[in-house]
Amino acid sequence: MQLDHPSDWELARVSSPGEPGHLTFSDRRFQRMEVRWLALNFAPELDLLLEKYRKADNKEGRTVPLEGQPSPWQGLTRQMPNGSVVRAARTFPQQRLLVETTLIWPDGRDVELERAILASVAAMPAGPAQLWQALGVSATIPAEYDLRGLSASVGRVRWEFAPAGKSPPRIAIERLAMPEFWLKDPLRDWLARELPSQHYLLRQDTCEWNKHRGERLISHAFAGTLAALRGRRRMRLDLAWQCPVENRVYHVEFAELSADSEIVLPKTLAVRCCRRTSVAASVSPQAR
Repeated sequence: MQLDHPSDWELARVSSPGEPGHLTFSDRRFQRMEVRWLALNFAPELDLLLEKYRKADNKEGRTVPLEGQPSPWQGLTRQMPNGSVVRAARTFPQQRLLVETTLIWPDGRDVELERAILASVAAMPAGPAQLWQALGVSATIPAEYDLRGLSASVGRVRWEFAPAGKSPPRIAIERLAMPEFWLKDPLRDWLARELPSQHYLLRQDTCEWNKHRGERLISHAFAGTLAALRGRRRMRLDLAWQCPVENRVYHVEFAELSADSEIVLPKTLAVRCCRRTSVAASVSPQAR
């Protein structure tokens, strides 16, 4: 799924692989939005779904039909003493997706923003790659890779992707704010220290990414007896660069089992920087 949202609504929760799609966004004070999606083998009755919500919502506040929303959304507005809650649902017939969105307005309801958010929701088309964009990271990832891990500490965001299968290749992307905190030494030395202890350095040199000078490191590690008998080892490529426009450090890892001493990034992998963003876009994997 893809949608636009205000830049101060931060992504607070994302569903794990194998779960129904779920995103939660919050600002500094409140939860502001939930988006859920589910692949179905039939066309759901939205009127029945909304009637179920209406009966539940009428226990707390007054619920009325949503008006003026972009087609084909249908929804309800629950009016509360201290704000309002908007529930809306629609389907994407081609992808067989049911999408439900809940918007929470703790102060005044911004109808124009609400309609813009609903109008932006889209089911991403299938293709060789997918855009993943949230928490300051904007990357194009090969379509067969799913999100396997996500961590977001103060100033450091990390995404991990891998396809299905045993010992699959892996992509990890990190975005580090406050480089003066992380980089006590030159970027070259920092990248070498990030290498896991079980990996052996093969070579390190300079590279270019998005027209920025960066560092590249190639290493390998023992991948198990069976892999060793086949002449394979865990090859790893690390790239890091500092974007002066954003004042951020980016770090990309790619690891795979290989009998070759060379390792290259997937052709469709791209990580963007030099972005000054006022509206954040959040993208999560397509339901399958």
